[in-house]
Amino acid sequence: IVVIEYIQGQTLAHAYSDEPLLEDVKMTIKKGLDMLHNEDLVFGDLYKQNVIIADETDEESGSNRVRFIDFNWTEKAGDVRYPLHLTFCICDISGMLEYDLIQKDHDIKMLDTL
Repeated sequence: IVVIEYIQGQTLAHAYSDEPLLEDVKMTIKKGLDMLHNEDLVFGDLYKQNVIIADETDEESGSNRVRFIDFNWTEKAGDVRYPLHLTFCICDISGMLEYDLIQKDHDIKMLDTL
């Protein structure tokens, strides 16, 4: 199933092109990863280009919502592999190799580099 929704906002790559993420933004992303990981899912492609800070605000926290996009590699942990011919920067960031199984700890390592 493919679900498409237009999200008004900007990617982290645009909003934080040359600066580190604010700690509350990083914690919000971590909460999203935790939700996936609690369902035994991995994201696998956590880069600034694949996270949007939506213009809408979260009613609970009052902060802008963070949305993951590009779920091509998202699956049950242990069931999905990275593709062949990955760029070296991806391998350097998370420590995985081409065609490795995507692991939850790869997501966390990628979060640490945002």
